[in-house]
Parts: sequence; C-alpha cells; structure tokens
Amino acid sequence: MKDISTRQLRAFVALADARHFTRAAQRCHLTQPAFSAVIRSLELGLGARLFDRSTRSVDLTPEGQVFEASARRLLAISIWRSPILGIICPGDGGMSPSRPCPRLQRRYCPIFWPVIARRIPG
Repeated sequence: MKDISTRQLRAFVALADARHFTRAAQRCHLTQPAFSAVIRSLELGLGARLFDRSTRSVDLTPEGQVFEASARRLLAISIWRSPILGIICPGDGGMSPSRPCPRLQRRYCPIFWPVIARRIPG
C-alpha cells in the first residue's frame, strides 16, 4: 500500500457523502476529471474498488463501506496537525500537509484489509 494523501481521503469522503462525482468534485474544488483521477489513484493504491459506478448512481462497495470509517478517522486526525503528533510519529515532524502520518495509516487502515483479502483472489 502506498501512502494515502489527505487529498485522496477528502475526495473519498466527499464522494461517499454526495454519491455523485460532479457534486463531490465541486465540494473538493476540483474538476470532475481531476476528481475521478484522485479516486482512481486511491483505488489503485489500495488495490480495491471502493465505489460501484453506473451512469445513474455511485454506491460504496463492501470494501468501500469498511474503508469509510478508517478514512473518516484518518481525515479527522490529519485536520488537527498538532505538535502532539510529533510524539505519535517521531521523525515525521507531526504530519505533512499532503499525507497523514504513516504510523497512523498503519494503525487505522489495516481494519479493512481482511475484508479486501477475502474478496480479491490470489
């Protein structure tokens, strides 16, 4: 798994809430093609499809439903970039603006890996 950026987390949560690519892209102040690229890169980085897309709807996959709680927690944690995070993530100087602390990712993201592993053969 590559590092997940706060941009990807914000995009994921916006799409999970809006269930519509154009509205979610507007919430993130991105064009729809750029927004789609962010979601696509998140799914490729995680190795799992998080959304079922059709011409009329966008729904979370079972993997997306499991990832949603972790994504919301990571995003909430990344918002309060406090000096305290320097204690949690020594050497990272807290959190960078572009990505959550890798140690926090390892703590909160593995919650959904068993679900994904059961659904992805090999």
